[in-house]
Amino acid sequence: MVRVHKAFAGSLTVLLVTALLLTGCRKEEVVEKAEVVRPVKIMTVRSGAASFSHGFPGTVRASRRSELSFKVSGPLVALPVEEGQHVKKGELIAQIQKRDFQTALDEARARNLEAEKQFRRYKELYAKKQVSQADYDRYRAARDVARAQLEDARNRLKDTSLSAPFDGIISKRFVENFQKVQANEPIVNLQDITRIEILVNVPELLMAELRSEKKIRIDASFETIPGKAFPLTVKEFSTQADPATQTYQVVTVMDQPSEANILPGMTVMVKAHVDPGADDAARTILIPAIAVVDAPGNQPYVWLLDKEKSTVHKVNVTIGRLEGSKNIFIKDGLKDGDIVIIAGITQLEEGMKVRPWEKQREGK
Repeated sequence: MVRVHKAFAGSLTVLLVTALLLTGCRKEEVVEKAEVVRPVKIMTVRSGAASFSHGFPGTVRASRRSELSFKVSGPLVALPVEEGQHVKKGELIAQIQKRDFQTALDEARARNLEAEKQFRRYKELYAKKQVSQADYDRYRAARDVARAQLEDARNRLKDTSLSAPFDGIISKRFVENFQKVQANEPIVNLQDITRIEILVNVPELLMAELRSEKKIRIDASFETIPGKAFPLTVKEFSTQADPATQTYQVVTVMDQPSEANILPGMTVMVKAHVDPGADDAARTILIPAIAVVDAPGNQPYVWLLDKEKSTVHKVNVTIGRLEGSKNIFIKDGLKDGDIVIIAGITQLEEGMKVRPWEKQREGK
């Protein structure tokens, strides 16, 4: 009886092993026969000249600005302006005490009269050959020095008054009345904000556009004036990049808007709109940059979908410049109607079958 059970158990074991082996073979056969159809995200190429925009933060400053100071030193006796005050051209900003400068002018005037008198006397004597050439030259030089000292004394007295060189606003006052100030010490900062400048730092690619003959429209928008853009004119730009940021400073100008008072130091959003023109092939096709495989040392390429066969194949492309941070212009290699794989490209192989993502099928 024991022998029968053992025989039966052995037969059962053989049957189970055989069944498992057969099942494994069938699974392998199924796996070998199954075809991989990868889901991908696609887009259809639409060609045509396209304008594009770049946005950059900018900073406002006055179109004319001057840090006013005296050319002479002395105690202030008048400082009739406050910060934020509007002043007219020629209006008094500050006054240094004149007394010492007036005294110096009176003394210079007296010395000049005496020098003129002595020179005339020696000039007559020299004409009569009663004095030497050296004596004549010495008194003529003394007369010239006295004249120069008189002119300097006049100017120094005039320089005790500090006036506005143009219409503007006092943006900063650095001193208080009655304190002693030194020559060239800042007294006030005067700014003309009837026109404002906007400073913006732009990358090399946009600088190339600014220096070309492309049609570029630049405008500014302010948080205090929502929904409105103001045209800007390029005044000047640097020709050397900042070594830290590799950007170039561009100075633009505009009139002070009537809708709000834009002040120096405020931030602004500047947008440059570039119209490449209908004949610019570098900007006829725009696709997501992630669709381009650009390995070092190799020709950039994209994957195209053969809609009839549902398979993919590589197409070499010539890339243009980036548009923003996500898209890139294609100069050559694509045409209107091509279907480009824009996501799911990392595992693709030539001739592989693919299918659009379900969300794309559903139109979501």
